Amino acid sequence: MLDLVTPSVQQLERAVDAIETSISRGSVLVCCALGFSRSAIAVAAWLLRTRRARSAADAISQIRRARPAIVLRAHHATLMDEFARRAVG
Repeated sequence: MLDLVTPSVQQLERAVDAIETSISRGSVLVCCALGFSRSAIAVAAWLLRTRRARSAADAISQIRRARPAIVLRAHHATLMDEFARRAVG
């Protein structure tokens, strides 16, 4: 995913799949070059798909509590809502 560009739902799905596959082998560190958006949205999507978060807003809130400096804007929330509709149902 490019920095500062909102990923597609398909890119989020691939990121979530990669996280889930990696977790089956042990601890996972999810990171990107800056650590402000891409990694945060990927983990938020993973929280949502694995039902560790009740909603897209809850997933983003969990990430913000753990890492207050993340930069997720309104377009990221819209993306998470679309991801929730497609991936979680």
